[in-house]
Amino acid sequence: MVEFDHALTRALDRWNLSVSADQLDLLRAHFEAVLNTNRVMNLTRVTEPVEAAVKHYADSLALLPWCREQRISVRTILDLGTGAGFPAVPLAVLRPDWAVTALDATGKKVRFLTRVVHELQLTNLHPEHAHSRHWQEERRFEVVVLRALGPLAKCLEQAARHVQPKGWIVVYKTAGLGQEELDAAQAGLGPLGLRRAVPFSYELELKGEILRRALHVFQRPS
Repeated sequence: MVEFDHALTRALDRWNLSVSADQLDLLRAHFEAVLNTNRVMNLTRVTEPVEAAVKHYADSLALLPWCREQRISVRTILDLGTGAGFPAVPLAVLRPDWAVTALDATGKKVRFLTRVVHELQLTNLHPEHAHSRHWQEERRFEVVVLRALGPLAKCLEQAARHVQPKGWIVVYKTAGLGQEELDAAQAGLGPLGLRRAVPFSYELELKGEILRRALHVFQRPS
């Protein structure tokens, strides 16, 4: 897995983010658990180490340079639809001071993540099994993240009830998002009590190819 380590370290260097040897060990162990479980349960189509390091792990960590750029201090974060643990696991590993809750509606995925959390002793990561529409509406988080969960408007509908006043919803998307999808999301902001903030655009490099991505950011003003 040397190629995994090198690819991830190189990707994070682009953002001046450092990763310790212990953190690399944890992320690699998570990836190996994903690969092993993927033989019996569909967790990801991305199984090549370099591709996974860039498309899953580095991409998940794009939240960190955004927080740094916006000078946002985070204590609580919710990952809606975490699946195999993206972006929850990379964020929990790189930021042990964050309390990360990872929610998913598929029980077997939550059981996988719960086992991994126990094995890796990620005490700041808490998997939960529920659909976002039916889960503890009284709980509110400073940041709610969603990755690979469908149209932007749908993501905002799922996340709005879980973000606290002055908190943020961050949706991971490719950079070339269609105007129709953006317009549909914009139309729903008023009823949801949200306002749109400036997106955070970034690039990932994979074997000479530039992958353009963006975090679409929304805030609940009060």
